[in-house]
Amino acid sequence: MQAIDFNFSWPVAESYEIEEIGEAGGITAYSPPGLLPSRRKPKKVAVIGHQAPDVPFKIVAHGAVTMKQPLEKLPLATVLLETYRRFAGEPDRLQKTALRFAGEFGLLLSKSVEGDAEDLDQWQDLIDELLGLQKSFEAGQWNLTVDKWPLGNIRADLVPDPLTATPRLAFYPTNLFGAIKVQLGHKLARGASLKTCVECGAFFETGIDGKRGDAKFCCALCRHAHNNKRRGR
Repeated sequence: MQAIDFNFSWPVAESYEIEEIGEAGGITAYSPPGLLPSRRKPKKVAVIGHQAPDVPFKIVAHGAVTMKQPLEKLPLATVLLETYRRFAGEPDRLQKTALRFAGEFGLLLSKSVEGDAEDLDQWQDLIDELLGLQKSFEAGQWNLTVDKWPLGNIRADLVPDPLTATPRLAFYPTNLFGAIKVQLGHKLARGASLKTCVECGAFFETGIDGKRGDAKFCCALCRHAHNNKRRGR
């Protein structure tokens, strides 16, 4: 497959906090203990004409921003799902997931300028979409149940390769939401799939980066642990 560049930089704020949309038309600050503690005091903010979301929380950016290039090293879809999995069973699971992920990579759609906020509904929708995709792979139904998977707003240019001067495609996602989907979409087009580890339940990608398409474990340690348990029966 032709080489493709992903030129994507995204701002990450100094800190984030969760604000709950109150029944009285206000928002109260919420910060789970031990997770990016906010230096700001809880406050009330008037909400005019706001339709109550299914998840009555927002994540809000505060402080200076730093530009990062998250697509260079990590599979963001897998990181998001794994973060969500680690908080399973906790009543504020989505809030903690958003705080932890945003603290590393930023908001999904907003550029984290002071006070920028987005509803956690948007985070839950993306997580649910990725979970549905993963389940379809494990059930062997990807080709049967999905005709197309929109990747969001992405700009594409034909650029010269710096070494060979031959043409290559460069994709420019317009936000982190699109970056997560285009990065995963590129991998799926190369034969990757999403699975969960038989031993620890962690999310991982197969079919690329040395992992076979029929891999059952996220790492060698889990494979050895699983085999040792079987031998010990």
